[in-house]
Amino acid sequence: MIRYFRVNDPYRLAGLFVLLLILYLPLFIYNNQVTIPELRDLVLGEKQNEGFRMYVGVIDNSAPLAAWTHEVLDSLFGRSLLIRHILAFLIIFLQSAYVGFLFISKKVFSENTYLPSFFYALLFFFSYDTLALSNELIGSGFLLLALNYLFQEIEFRTDRDESIFNLGLCISLASLFAFSFTIFLIGAIVVLVLFTRSTSRKFLLLIFGYLLPHLFVISLAFLRGSTTELWEFFYLPNFAPGRSAFVTTRVNDRIYPGLVGFADAFLPPDPSQKVRDLEFLGSVPGDYRRGIPVEIRPD
Repeated sequence: MIRYFRVNDPYRLAGLFVLLLILYLPLFIYNNQVTIPELRDLVLGEKQNEGFRMYVGVIDNSAPLAAWTHEVLDSLFGRSLLIRHILAFLIIFLQSAYVGFLFISKKVFSENTYLPSFFYALLFFFSYDTLALSNELIGSGFLLLALNYLFQEIEFRTDRDESIFNLGLCISLASLFAFSFTIFLIGAIVVLVLFTRSTSRKFLLLIFGYLLPHLFVISLAFLRGSTTELWEFFYLPNFAPGRSAFVTTRVNDRIYPGLVGFADAFLPPDPSQKVRDLEFLGSVPGDYRRGIPVEIRPD
């Protein structure tokens, strides 16, 4: 299996798709159970379609883009869990394929293989929660786009302002699905300070790129007269979250690092010390982020 994905052939992704489909098949067949986060998302979509406004008629600390996404899903598919599981499966596959293309195009490893795609997809299967159509799953797609722009700044030292602005923009969009992803903005700033000679102007562009979507959301709330509710029920609870533990922290602290270490043992050696350091620094906000969300569950 490992040898199959060591070949630099885009058609290996077809094999990855089949493998994921086989692993995901029990979830498609036995999909009559609903978790608490899934039930919350279903209710959010239903209530908004019934005319209740988010943060006014529906009191919840879910992020705005996540709430609007569930509203659209409820409008299109109702309470169908099967459709949501299919969408989650497709998102996982597309993200896995993107990771492979990204690592090959940026020459992250000495060997151009699709092992990163394989292990990225495999890590989703250590918990049922990571296979559901969660806000974190959708938001992580924007984090992968942000990683692409971060690589451009570090390895290729592009002078274009778009890359640094898009980096902040993608992290911001991810935070509008799961606000705890904001921690990656701090991580990006630390990486840029250590590995680039970015000017203060670029850091301002990064912060402005992050603030722009949030300012747009606040502007919409202001026009609808719900700025106070947005602050009280979204921003404030996420700045100082009270936790609902769906799993003990031992699950995240013991199982997840073991799976990451297992994947790292089979990945090709990294020719760039800078990229190796970036991997370590990138894991720090990720580990911290797993400790601060409102809900403690595998993600």
